[in-house]
Amino acid sequence: MGDHLSASVTLTLSGNKSTQLFPGKMHIPGVFLRKRSR
Repeated sequence: MGDHLSASVTLTLSGNKSTQLFPGKMHIPGVFLRKRSR
């Protein structure tokens, strides 16, 4: 779970930069779903 939280924070802070650094775009939808679940 720690990895998921870290990725979420990185995506929020880096924004688009995170997408370029992280080729795994599957993390983006995961974060979006988690935010919506909130």
